Amino acid sequence: MYHWFYTYGDSRNKALCEQYVQTTVHYLKVSVILTVAAVPEGFLAVVIVWLDLCARRMAYCSPFSRDLPSVEIMGRCTIICFGKTSILTTSCVFVVDVVTLRVQSEELSVYDLEDSKYEIILNSVTRSGAQVINPLACNADLDMLCTVAVFCNESNLYRTVVLFTD
Repeated sequence: MYHWFYTYGDSRNKALCEQYVQTTVHYLKVSVILTVAAVPEGFLAVVIVWLDLCARRMAYCSPFSRDLPSVEIMGRCTIICFGKTSILTTSCVFVVDVVTLRVQSEELSVYDLEDSKYEIILNSVTRSGAQVINPLACNADLDMLCTVAVFCNESNLYRTVVLFTD
């Protein structure tokens, strides 16, 4: 735009270009430079001001709900876990299949576990569709895998009864 004003315009356009366009471009350059310089130190302040402006604009449009049961439930939580992608998780990992390899015969043993979440289900291990009784005694590799998993695990399971009254 500056180039067009300066090249194809008459003397009046050149005066307008020097008065308005050049100063506008100058201030745009300064604002970009200050923004880049302020990112490490002033990023928090910029984000806070931006969130405040957005909240004011949203308050003007009234998009907020007064009944927030999910927020009330989150307020009762003692631990909130986020994964590496910042997705809210329940921090629960469930094993549904266990595979072991017998080194001598190079045979894969695939065990299917019934997903029980927190309840203990007896005789829930199957192999090729058939129920396996006492799988740790039958397969030393599976016994070693479970022993290592127990020693590497730092999780706890607490069972509490909470009564909510409204």
